[in-house]
Amino acid sequence: MDELDARIAELFTGADGLNCAQAIMQLSLELRGEHNPGLIRALGGLGGGLGCGKSCGTLLGGCCLLASYGARGALGERERFDCRALVAQLVAWFEQAYGSTDCRDLVAPDPMAIMDVCPGLIRATFLRCMDILNDAGVDPAE
Repeated sequence: MDELDARIAELFTGADGLNCAQAIMQLSLELRGEHNPGLIRALGGLGGGLGCGKSCGTLLGGCCLLASYGARGALGERERFDCRALVAQLVAWFEQAYGSTDCRDLVAPDPMAIMDVCPGLIRATFLRCMDILNDAGVDPAE
């Protein structure tokens, strides 16, 4: 188990763990040396496929992660880059890699498989987000 796997296990599978969307964003915040409990709290509604097996929380969290580097943060602020294009890249990759964007499909037929399946999804999606940012000329550590 490498350092990233260990951190994902700590964030996601610990007794007081975060959900998948929260965990992927927390990894990004830690990479940037930032602390933002409000943001992590806001992502609480995305885990478990929006809490009902719909859109994968890891994918949604990854989309939020990408946007957090360059989307508008206030009225009148300009985007640093085309966030929608980066999100589209992530969604296309995810669909290709996993065949679905729905939580229930990814953990089927056993919803309890979340603890087995999701850490790998978090890892792969986080690393893909880092690649997408790097390819766009964005330093993920900034």
